Amino acid sequence: MRFKHIGYLFLGLLFFSGCKWFDKDQLQPENSNAETYYSIKGFLDDQWRYLEGQPITLLRVATFNGHSDSSFVRLDSTVWKEIRKQFDPSDIAESRFLGQYDFSMYDEDALNQIVLSYTAKNNDLLTQKLNIGMDNVNHRIRTIYIETRKSNRTYETSRKLTYIPRQVISIQAFEKSVISKRENMRVAYYFKY
Repeated sequence: MRFKHIGYLFLGLLFFSGCKWFDKDQLQPENSNAETYYSIKGFLDDQWRYLEGQPITLLRVATFNGHSDSSFVRLDSTVWKEIRKQFDPSDIAESRFLGQYDFSMYDEDALNQIVLSYTAKNNDLLTQKLNIGMDNVNHRIRTIYIETRKSNRTYETSRKLTYIPRQVISIQAFEKSVISKRENMRVAYYFKY
């Protein structure tokens, strides 16, 4: 009986000696006062950590000026980099973008989600619109929608990017120059396969 109590005492000491007590200030990041907008790159990094190594086959449907083609592709790092190449330039998380976007947040009761909306104040910014739909209860990202636009006197390109986790990734691109007609391209990756 006496050894039983000594065993519990030993386990308790072992448990508490392994715990490290933190001051509340130590848990704050170094630049906790630094504000930024939502990071698309950070979100996609998290998505890849979740998806990497899983046996996922995507249905890739590519449409160029009305002509479509489809294929099954394995979601690997090569395909992921191809997708990231389209989304990464639209990231507005750097501090240099602060104050250059109007921010609004609203409830979309019909879809049971909260929408964070960033709209560019200047037409010269690449990312013109960023909408993030989050679940009302657990705040998980349900959808990301991005519009980009880049133009000069002779050339204009715009993109509409949609990411719905574990459902679809859609990339629409529209390009037009002074010497050519408007071209439309859409690539969608469907997770249902």
